[in-house]
Amino acid sequence: MKFIRVLKSNINTLYHITSLNGMKNIYDTNTLKGKEYPLISFTTNKNMESYLGQKAGTMFKLVLDGNKLSKDYELENFEYISNTNIKLKEDEVRTKNSTEIRNIDNYILGLYFIYNNDYEYFKHKLITKCNNDLNCNMIRNSLGGWWTYQQFFDFIEQLKSKYKFFNEPPSIDNMMNKENMSQNNWWNIED
Repeated sequence: MKFIRVLKSNINTLYHITSLNGMKNIYDTNTLKGKEYPLISFTTNKNMESYLGQKAGTMFKLVLDGNKLSKDYELENFEYISNTNIKLKEDEVRTKNSTEIRNIDNYILGLYFIYNNDYEYFKHKLITKCNNDLNCNMIRNSLGGWWTYQQFFDFIEQLKSKYKFFNEPPSIDNMMNKENMSQNNWWNIED
């Protein structure tokens, strides 16, 4: 896979999609770090809620002030071109030389909770396998342990007190509500 680099300036709003563990790290350290890739990737596409190769538990989309960020960090457009010369359109912008952005809270305008198949699976598991027990394990944490549902909801409350949500994040009541569960039962397998 090849890529094209074009220096980017005058970027209004950027979005960064991250997992539950990634958001916890941002919250705890006030730093956004590249993990799988050495540089930090953003999109200018407001509607993008997933990306090729994302990990399970991808639940948050940060909204960042791109103009402010581009004053402190050099950013560049990034286009992937497949081995068959097909451009993969993700409206991607990356840091040019930085593997971390410190004091990320200075650039965060707010965040979205991403209601995706991961959310539907976790909701289904809470209702059907955990019998609405909030101490049941939800997803592995970055230390190899587990997030329980109660820890997840406590963390959502911490995020709400620190950041503006542009949509309503999940609550215990709406996740435990079986009537609002999606009819898409792709996850209905033993795990």
